[in-house]
Amino acid sequence: METKNVIYELRAGKGMSQDELAEKLFVTRQAVSRWENGETVPNTETLKHWQAAEYENTGKKASRAARFFISPAGSPCRA
Repeated sequence: METKNVIYELRAGKGMSQDELAEKLFVTRQAVSRWENGETVPNTETLKHWQAAEYENTGKKASRAARFFISPAGSPCRA
């Protein structure tokens, strides 16, 4: 599965708009759009923030799909 599809599915699965996700991650809506179009990928700090926010909201570790984004070296993965 490509990174852009994982991002879309995580966002849409939560019923969030691109604007809502952008606000949650302190990025622009355009950044989220570029991720979902496959033009760029989120940086490591954004992914860590996303994972922490998910834990705060659910009390659970990030989903398998969210963990997909961070490689063992801590850098973003590209599918």
